[in-house]
Amino acid sequence: MNLFSKFKIRFGPNSKATSFEAPAAETELVVASQKQRIDEYHVGLSWSEGLGKYKLTKVITVAPRFLIKNHLRENIAFREHGGTPRERSIVEVGQRCAFQVLRSGDEKLLTIAYPGLNAQWSPPINIEDIGTVHFRLRRLGEDSGYDLIRADVRIENSTIFVDFCLADGEWPFVLENNSDYTIGFSQKDASRDQQPREPVIYPLRSQTTMEYAWDYPAARDKKILLSIGAARRVVDIMEIGDLVPFKFNTQQKAVAVSLDVRADGRKQILRITNYDPDLSVYRPRQRTGSISVSRQDTISSSAEAFEAVTEKAESSLTIFVDLAGVGVSLINKRMIEVIYLVMDAMKFEYSSSTVSQAVNLAIGTLQIDNQLHEALYPVIVQPTPIPKESAGIGALPTVQASLIWLNDQGILFIPDRISEEDTNLKAPAHGVFFIKYCSVLLQALTIEADEDLLFAIFDLTQIKGASWEEGSTDVLIQYPEEIPEPSNNATGQDLYFEVLELQPIRLSLSFMRTERVNSEEKLSIRNPLAVVVNALTMTVGNINDAPLEMNALAIKDMRLTFPELQSRITYHYRQDVIRQLYRILGSADFIGNPVGLFTNVSSGVADIFYEPFQGVVVHGNSELGIGIAKGAASFVKKTVFGVSDSVTKFTSSVGKGLSAATFDSEYQARRRMTQRRNKPRHAIYGVTAGGEAFASSVTSAMEGVFMKPIEGAESEGALGFFKGVGKGLVGAVTKPVVGVFDLASNVSEGIRNTTTVFDNPARDRVRLPRLVPADGVLKSYSAREALGQSWMKDLNNGAYRREFYVAHIDSPGSDNVVLLTASRVLSFWSKKLRLEWELPFTQIQGVTVEDTGIRFAHKAGKERDKFAFISDKARQSWFFNQVATVVKAFNARRRMDS
Repeated sequence: MNLFSKFKIRFGPNSKATSFEAPAAETELVVASQKQRIDEYHVGLSWSEGLGKYKLTKVITVAPRFLIKNHLRENIAFREHGGTPRERSIVEVGQRCAFQVLRSGDEKLLTIAYPGLNAQWSPPINIEDIGTVHFRLRRLGEDSGYDLIRADVRIENSTIFVDFCLADGEWPFVLENNSDYTIGFSQKDASRDQQPREPVIYPLRSQTTMEYAWDYPAARDKKILLSIGAARRVVDIMEIGDLVPFKFNTQQKAVAVSLDVRADGRKQILRITNYDPDLSVYRPRQRTGSISVSRQDTISSSAEAFEAVTEKAESSLTIFVDLAGVGVSLINKRMIEVIYLVMDAMKFEYSSSTVSQAVNLAIGTLQIDNQLHEALYPVIVQPTPIPKESAGIGALPTVQASLIWLNDQGILFIPDRISEEDTNLKAPAHGVFFIKYCSVLLQALTIEADEDLLFAIFDLTQIKGASWEEGSTDVLIQYPEEIPEPSNNATGQDLYFEVLELQPIRLSLSFMRTERVNSEEKLSIRNPLAVVVNALTMTVGNINDAPLEMNALAIKDMRLTFPELQSRITYHYRQDVIRQLYRILGSADFIGNPVGLFTNVSSGVADIFYEPFQGVVVHGNSELGIGIAKGAASFVKKTVFGVSDSVTKFTSSVGKGLSAATFDSEYQARRRMTQRRNKPRHAIYGVTAGGEAFASSVTSAMEGVFMKPIEGAESEGALGFFKGVGKGLVGAVTKPVVGVFDLASNVSEGIRNTTTVFDNPARDRVRLPRLVPADGVLKSYSAREALGQSWMKDLNNGAYRREFYVAHIDSPGSDNVVLLTASRVLSFWSKKLRLEWELPFTQIQGVTVEDTGIRFAHKAGKERDKFAFISDKARQSWFFNQVATVVKAFNARRRMDS
């Protein structure tokens, strides 16, 4: 338990308190100035765990929120946009300077200049828009020339780095006018601060080329406005590909020019040519009436005047894979199956043509099962059931993904009528890996796990030689002297997404603290304080059906490298998850704007949340009365459910925490098994199950007073006797109290489940946990062997859960089962799992086959012999061979031990 996480930190009297509940986070602190109330101090705050022996220590790092670095050949001055010259700061060549004091506002705008008396300040840039942006900076002197500056805005931990360097002629945009007309262009919506500005219009004459950078790089919606006479056309220069032609009037004649955007390195090139319907992917739309193009805005008329060529290239290759299901089993080094992953109704389709390639993936049902026998939650991940009132909606695939990309670095569709020998008629490659459409949809999921499972999964990762298993050095502070430069992930092939849709993700999280029985890391009971801390944290460290909603992210016309894409999408979801986990953990002090990360690499970003599955259709007024009745019934049902659910969670948490302080592992195991097997489905069964749990706890308390000293004396002598006395007395006090809480928990759970008894039944494991034989050799899964192992582990309140199952055989016409383990023979009734008799191998004199079964001769005499009724001769022979093999191996082990 990290006691320091309970403290909060405060910077100044006007700042908000910040909690350190989360194990790691990066955030921003904004502190109002006491002198100038409009000023704010911006500080980056992050914390994480140390390395090596400092793993349990939280390292809190306070750093500047904004760092300005000068890569130019001269010193530069910087200040907040709109500030006075006195507020400027100087950063020397190759140096960094913190930018901490800003005026309060929604946008953080920065402007720079070369120092001097007549300094010409640059247009502002938004230093919270992560990405690269170019602008022009006036030089000092009579020539009044300018330098092209590239500003790289990157984020690392809690600090935003703003690097200024010369672009050396690498203009971000080039406009090529190969048409017969002079075209003017300017930046659309140049004003962002409510002050009207006259946009700068640049004339682009016929057969000329002009390089361009944004006049107002801080504008939210940066687009190009083309103008010919009175006609206007807005062009999104970030949209790569053939655009709808621009139609206008000239000399009382309607003409058009073709618009095409392609990439050349880091440049975006807008190419304007004369429109030729034989070469364009757009053709004039057939209309009965004429289209007027005399309006100021011809955007809609251009869209109405042209239509895209709908011809589709035939697929040259199609691969379709349809799998009924795929199962993946994970087994740890203790030869225990931990997880079983099931994917049903998997469909994979790949198609290829001369134009594009496409991949579609659909998974009908995704389910991950907890295969640990003591699991309180048998299913870890499953699709969240659709509400009963939405039952008319068909089952939707849990996972859907689609990806379409164009061949030859984005060559667009070429009509068949164009000859391939004529190179002038070919559509140009656009210089990027052109992804036409990408969508990923994950339906709402329910995730339930307990602490024992998490530690068992942790044990799975302990692979000798794995990179994550390499010993880490003992480091408290990784960079004690300075803030390191951010990592550069702008290398690699450019990807262009015309449409990228990451659908919303809705998760329902449940977590329960439990005893660790399936991992090698155990809690030592030698330290009484550790036991008390464990008992307390087990009562409060639970999460029940906590909602976690991550917004959909729809991005249009995005161009960046794969490392940049991976980093920014990861940051988006990480911020979303951490922000909501803070709420789950009781702290909501977190800020961040992950959507803003895409501002400088795409033309459109939408960050919204909507239901992953269809909503319920609202009926007409004819069903108003029925609706009111259903609403009243639903209100009562949900009220009863909510109250009883809260009582159940509280009582079960307290009972579980107290059970950890009983010092009786056998009692805890029996209680855990009873809770797993006897979940009350309605109120009556809840009373019955609660009474049985209370009686079992009281009985165990009385037995512990007498049996614990005897067990301790047998194992550790006199010292063990006194330890047993202490355990017995502690159990005599705690176990009845645990029984009272179990009684209350079962009753309230029964009442709660009564309200949902007619709802969709809860999912169970796809199959029982796999049997791993005693020799550790894996074989094909056997449902029969898995069932026998499950019976053995639950039999007699778990008394044989540590035995190794070998084989079993059931009697025809009866539920009697004879089961063979590695050390004994058991006979029991399978329906109620009630033991009939057991016979250890140490007490067996001999085994013989008779007409109606197999006789096990007891060393104490014939009257204590045990008989397994097996009428079928083939089954007799098979079971006898199993017994002979196991007994032989058992005797061999005894001889070796002796």
